Amino acid sequence: MPSTSLIALGGGNCRYFPAPVPCCYNASFYCSPAVPVAQMGGFLGMAVCYLAMGGLMGTLEGNVPLFFLFYGLSFFFSNCGPNTTTFVLPSEVFPTEVRATCHGISAAAGKIGAVVGGAALRPVLDSHGLGTVMVVCGAVALLGFACTYALIEVRAMAVNHVGGAETREA
Repeated sequence: MPSTSLIALGGGNCRYFPAPVPCCYNASFYCSPAVPVAQMGGFLGMAVCYLAMGGLMGTLEGNVPLFFLFYGLSFFFSNCGPNTTTFVLPSEVFPTEVRATCHGISAAAGKIGAVVGGAALRPVLDSHGLGTVMVVCGAVALLGFACTYALIEVRAMAVNHVGGAETREA
């Protein structure tokens, strides 16, 4: 009788565990100018992967390893880009006096966006299929790229100088 324990069910996926490690290691080297560039690169890589999956969905449905390659690459770009920089950017773009409050508001807005996006994609999946959902995700990633490009200034500045506030060394 086959085992249905969580360990048995998830055991095959354990080989994918090391994939995010380079992204987390890479995040420790982010400096001010690199953060928006990493975020834009992540959004662009995600867009390419999702648009390719949407366009090739008929082929990918019959080729599971190729589907997992594209899907895995989308997670790689997501983790090396927006997922990591989400925690770094607020510390650089908000003035020191309101940084914690604005970071919390940004995090809450992201959670609301996730709920709205998840709720909006289900009807698209039901009526148009997975290929269309992937194209929509690619378009959203391109929108993220455009917003980052338009709204986040690429500059080198110490975190304690954002907004004119300076910290004194004790």
